[in-house]
Amino acid sequence: MRRALCLALFFAVPVVHAADPADPTGRWRGTIAIPGAPVVTEIDLDRAAEGVWVGSLTAPEFKLRGAPLLELKVADKHIAAAVHDLASSDGKQAKFDLNLERDGRLRGSFLQAGWTAPVELQRIAAADVQLPRASTAVPAAWAGEWKGEYIGTGGYARQVTLKLSNVTGGPARAECMVVGKITTTLHVNFVSAVQDFLEIGSDEGIGIEARMDNATHRLVGSLGYGGLEFPLTLERKP
Repeated sequence: MRRALCLALFFAVPVVHAADPADPTGRWRGTIAIPGAPVVTEIDLDRAAEGVWVGSLTAPEFKLRGAPLLELKVADKHIAAAVHDLASSDGKQAKFDLNLERDGRLRGSFLQAGWTAPVELQRIAAADVQLPRASTAVPAAWAGEWKGEYIGTGGYARQVTLKLSNVTGGPARAECMVVGKITTTLHVNFVSAVQDFLEIGSDEGIGIEARMDNATHRLVGSLGYGGLEFPLTLERKP
């Protein structure tokens, strides 16, 4: 009787199937081990409806929340991705190079501005990828050419020229050039105007966030790249 009862209990226990350890889908949390300044990092990886891999990165120390992972490639247990929102001043984007190892963790490297730091991430939950936002039109009064300058790394000034224009029935277009010791023409991929707040994003990872000062009709805010922000004020040219 006891043997029969034990067998009955054994076969009554449901079988729990573990997730496929070779599938990197999910939310991963860990650190980028920068010496003396480790960066807590979350990466979300998932497949879109058409089977294409999508991903996003959250790293408060880099002032990033839901930044898109671009050039994302998943092959076997290897994951490679670029983070344009963490580009260096010369426009080169940061990159992740990771491998899903036998213990179920992601390990590899984070590369930025010529240096490399080790990365280790553990799956903690289901994926919640933050997809890129859609661009918007800008107020008609903002259309035109804006100029300003900021003091960046190295302590010298860079001149910024921003041109905004609206397209009938579509989002605004923006052209942006930064001139310092070198000239960088940004490939703008995002333009948003919400009330009095303007946001510009680019493939180079250089972005502008500014608020319209209605008293002076200036855009006052900052230019950012690589987790750094520099004060920037733009004036509209006649």
